[in-house]
Order: sequence, then C-alpha cells, then structure tokens
Amino acid sequence: MKSIKKLICMLFMLVLSVVNVSAAEKGTITINKAIVNESYNIYKVLDLETYDKVNNHYIYRAASGWETFLDGATDYLEARNENGDKYYVWKDGVDKSMAKEFAEKAYKYAKDNNITPTMTKKATSTSVVFDNLKLGYYLVNSSVGALLHLTTTNPTATVNEKNTLNPNVDKNVLENSTGTYGKENDDMIGSTISYKTTITTGAGYGNYVLYDVMDKGLTFNANSVEVKIGDEVVDVNNYEVKTNVTDYTFVIEFNNEFILKQPKNTNIDVYYTATLNKDAIIEGNGNKNETFLKYGNNITTDKKKTITYTYAFEIIKTNKEGVELTGAEFILLDKLGNEIKVILKDEETKTYRIATGNEIGVNIKVGKATIEGLDKDSYKLKEVVSPEGYNKLTSPVEFSVNGKTNDTIERTRVNVINYTGSELPETGGIGTKLFITSGLSLVLICGLVLLAAGIVFQRHKSV
Repeated sequence: MKSIKKLICMLFMLVLSVVNVSAAEKGTITINKAIVNESYNIYKVLDLETYDKVNNHYIYRAASGWETFLDGATDYLEARNENGDKYYVWKDGVDKSMAKEFAEKAYKYAKDNNITPTMTKKATSTSVVFDNLKLGYYLVNSSVGALLHLTTTNPTATVNEKNTLNPNVDKNVLENSTGTYGKENDDMIGSTISYKTTITTGAGYGNYVLYDVMDKGLTFNANSVEVKIGDEVVDVNNYEVKTNVTDYTFVIEFNNEFILKQPKNTNIDVYYTATLNKDAIIEGNGNKNETFLKYGNNITTDKKKTITYTYAFEIIKTNKEGVELTGAEFILLDKLGNEIKVILKDEETKTYRIATGNEIGVNIKVGKATIEGLDKDSYKLKEVVSPEGYNKLTSPVEFSVNGKTNDTIERTRVNVINYTGSELPETGGIGTKLFITSGLSLVLICGLVLLAAGIVFQRHKSV
C-alpha cells in the first residue's frame, strides 16, 4: 500500500513538472549601450510551449511565419514530429559562432519575407527595454545580431551593443585629362563620367544601403556598376542595384551576411558611370552627384558629393573696324582637327550645344553665337562660309576654353576678323605681299627703262 502511494506521488510530481507556459510568465530583453535615435527590432522565432522544470527540458514550436525558415535550418535545429505535432530542438554541438550564423540568416529571412517585428523601439537613451514578452527564442536586430532565449529559469536577457566604429562613405569623380579621382571634373556633353564611391565598414553594423542622387544633366548607366575590395571584384550576389526608387537615382542593397563578414575599416569601392546629357547645367554650380549610406536600422552617414562642370564659349565675327558681320558659317574642331558636331539649341539667342547620340550637326552661323557643353581644352574654328565680299579664312582659328580656375569661371570669347580684297592666307601671308611688291617694282623698272630709252631716242633724232 505504501509503495502504491509513493508511485502515485511520483507520478503527480511529474505531471506538475511538465506544464504549459502560463500567460502570466513573461520575460524582458534589455539592450545596453544603445545608440540614441536608433530603432531596435526584436523577432520571436520560437515559442516556448511546455517545459519540464525538474529535468530542465523545454519544448519549442515555430512562431508565426518562421516554420519554413526553421525547417531549412538543418545545420542548427532538428525538427521532431510526435503524434502529428512538430517541435524543434537544438542540435548537439551548436556553439556561439553557429548561433551567430543562425541569427544572421534569420534576420535576412525576416527582411526578405517582410516579417513584422514582434516589437520595435526607438532608443531615447543608451538603454532600451523590451518587456512583457512571452517566453521563447527572440532575434534581436542590433549590431550584435543576438539570438536570445527567455525561459522560466532565464526570463530576462541583456544585449550589449558593440558598436565602437561607425561606417562612413566617400565619393570621387575621374578627371580624364589627368587620370585622377577628385571632387570635381570637367567634361563635354555626351561624355561618360566615371565615379568611385568608397564605403568604409564599421564594427558590428549591418544593413548597408547606398543611396545615390544625380542631377538631371547626368544619366546613370545602370549596367556599369562594379564593386571591389582592393583588386578583387565582389560577386554580384552580394549586392543588388535598384533603379526604380522614388527620390533617388539608384540604391545598392548589400547582403547582410557579406557585410558582417568584413573586418572593420574595410574599403568597399563602388564604381559606376553616368553620361553628361543635353540637360547638363552649363557653368554655374555644375552637375552634382550625391551619395550617402544608411546602415543599422535607420542611421545615415553625411552626404558626399562630386560636381561635373561643362562650359561655353562665345564667337563674334567682325571686320577690321570691329563692325559685326553676318553670313559667316563655321564648324567646330577638337585640337586634333576632328569635327565636333553641334545643334542649334535656341534660334533667338543663337545658342548652340554639343550634339548627342544620333543628332545631326549643323554649321555655326554668325554674327554672334554661343556654343555650350565643352570640356576645358583647346579647340579650333574652321570657316566654311565667309561673309559676302570678305575673304574666307584659309586656316582654322585656334582657341582654348579656360573653364574653372579656383572658384571662378571666366567664359572664353573668340573674335574672328574678316578682311576685304583678294584672298589671302590668315597666317604666312607675307610671301604673297612680297610677291605683289616685287611685281610692282618690276613694272616701275620697266617703265623707267622705256622712259630712258625714249629720251635717248629723242636726243639722237635731234642731232
């Protein structure tokens, strides 16, 4: 009889020890060293359903939205089915490093599948507290990417942020004439502009998204993006370029696993190009390209920018007295003598710009005209039609577009003079003048000889 009573008592204690989690049993997660104004998210990945306090056994089931992920996490978890019920246990040998890998993959899954956080809080101080939490396993989206368990024996947990170094971003543009990167460059409409944005990684932060905004005078070449660490090209699977983004020209979202594997102070170089198009700002404030990095949950770096300038020059056609002449036509050449096509931009102001794409070029008609969209360089103007009654220049007129010097842009003005009379070379004309002078001298000599001969003849006749 005593044995039966003892057995019944043991069975009763076992039943009491294996119980469902009470609604009154709650937990707390505290994040210390939090960053003020940073938003922190927690996700409940596993629900604690029942537990055995005596033997320290706990049964977990998939939280809402997480079953697919958990079934695929076979390196970390084992799914067991009993009587049609599925629960999960950690595999033997799962250590802290593997738990960190699991947390990183879990966060990527949450982000890719738009899983709503269990709770979100914005840090108003260096400590953030999530309380009144149902027991289970929680993913804390912070720089440490922690996976925390809240149980009846461990109902509170603490995370210490480890961010000691913030990531930052820098931006440069290539100056083709020197082959060097800097904050400014000059170029011609229709040219390809090369950019280099450098992301320097911080300690612990993830969720890198690079934002880029270009002025309307720049057209982004979406297929030009290349990411490098040193001389090594980063696999395209580690980032995604998005162009259909409101308020931005493009964004680049980096794979979080890739970012978190990079040591602090790693330089990630992002190379890409744009075309300086027909809407480019001429002189003035130039054509801006601006970049910043968003990381963590909602932290942004300072904005960095580059400026691309393009210039104009004015041409005026006059006679030697400075009176403006009409009817002349020119074509524009580069310093090697190759034609640069232009189109008429504004008939009223006689403004031309550099042609782009398949635009058909026209002659520059003067009087007076302005040509827009040139690089800082040397050029030539070749006269193809001269004003009526004036000589056509037989040699091109050379000039330079000076562009920006320090903080000043001085527009180049070219005054081309036409002369009346027989056609003479613009340069090297002294030979022709000497020829004309020599001819006149011969005529005078011949006249004098004839005159002398006549005088001698008259004297001889009178004798």
